[in-house]
Amino acid sequence: MFKALLLLVGICLAQQDLEELTLKEASKLVVEVLGTDINQEFVLEIPWSRPSFQFWKSYYQKEKNREKLIRRINRFLVFYPTVRKIFLEEGLPEELAFLAIVESEGNPGAISRAGAGGLWQLMPKTARLLGLKVGRYVDERFDVEKSTRAAVKYLKKLYQMFGSWDLAIAAYNAGPGSVLERLKKLGRERFWDLTNLPEETLNYVPRFYAVLSVAKEYLESACPVKDRLVKVKVIGRASLYRISKKLGVSYKTLKYYN
Repeated sequence: MFKALLLLVGICLAQQDLEELTLKEASKLVVEVLGTDINQEFVLEIPWSRPSFQFWKSYYQKEKNREKLIRRINRFLVFYPTVRKIFLEEGLPEELAFLAIVESEGNPGAISRAGAGGLWQLMPKTARLLGLKVGRYVDERFDVEKSTRAAVKYLKKLYQMFGSWDLAIAAYNAGPGSVLERLKKLGRERFWDLTNLPEETLNYVPRFYAVLSVAKEYLESACPVKDRLVKVKVIGRASLYRISKKLGVSYKTLKYYN
């Protein structure tokens, strides 16, 4: 049963909590390893001088790569006002919203080969721990608002564990266990000092910052982004196919926004 739909205005387009004990013990370990206070302000700074950031920045300066990235940014901009609002409501840096472009190319219907789904590429188990319904008929990983709230919840907990956005972002990709293990083994304090993490994770953080830098430049020159999505309740049982017929909107378009 579809209880709510996101529709594109203007063309009729339409807890289980994370285990608190684990978080508490992980936070203690981080403080022990890093000697840092996890209750510092949320700050997100682009690491302009880092070679790995410079590599990805240069990568996205190449014409074809930049054009592809701009297409992904434009696709995500439809959802950006909704996502940004949630990040701001929860007190997280709004720039983290663009992590969705690295995760899913800004596509809320994306599914990875590993089974991660939605804008934030949550695995079923993680999604359920974050309070989302994941089943045969309802999968809230593909609900832009609910999945974003779940991702924000997870990112906030990761920041509480590590006291650093670089490490929290890395843990979002590799899992907190992998990052904690490397920190403890190497006795390091920063993401940039870590080694032997998966290559994907070592590239994930600088790539995100490169994407963010391009997105910020693009938004400065683009038209203001307005919220064009609205939530509409559908009473009773109704398939997207039936709704698309009723509205005269293609099923493909309607499914994309839902």
